[in-house]
Amino acid sequence: MRQNLAAAADTDTPTFAFGARALSDADTYPRILWIPRGGRHDRKNFTSRDRSDNPVTLWTRHVAVDAHVYGADEAQVEVLSNHMVATLDELLGGAYSMVGETWEPSETTADGVKAVISFEVRMPWTKEVLAKVKPTSVAITGNSFITSLPPAPPIEGNVA
Repeated sequence: MRQNLAAAADTDTPTFAFGARALSDADTYPRILWIPRGGRHDRKNFTSRDRSDNPVTLWTRHVAVDAHVYGADEAQVEVLSNHMVATLDELLGGAYSMVGETWEPSETTADGVKAVISFEVRMPWTKEVLAKVKPTSVAITGNSFITSLPPAPPIEGNVA
């Protein structure tokens, strides 16, 4: 991932940040800021091969992400964005979808030019390997059997 994205800037290596809190940071371009926006989940459709995967996939997450790409000008933003998408494809294969993009007005600001590239990443919720409980034996004698509920009190009064 670093190789493609580092090649994106002619002279500078881009910086990276994650989360909406970093929007207020006064970091300079070139820069890519990843902000997850939410998503949906669906049940995994199992195949015979999937059942042998470790860990086992339980659900599929479809997480929407906005990548805020900052550059000195439109050309640098375009190059950074292209390298980012090429890296997504290299690392995720078919487990992502491009959603769209928006461009901020081209004004000379301290942040440079910004485009927001939106995509969806598909990743699994997986079954965790839980610690096994070691069984122990308990002798049950007489009326010492414990239930999860106490016995109900006797019903008083006129019961039909």
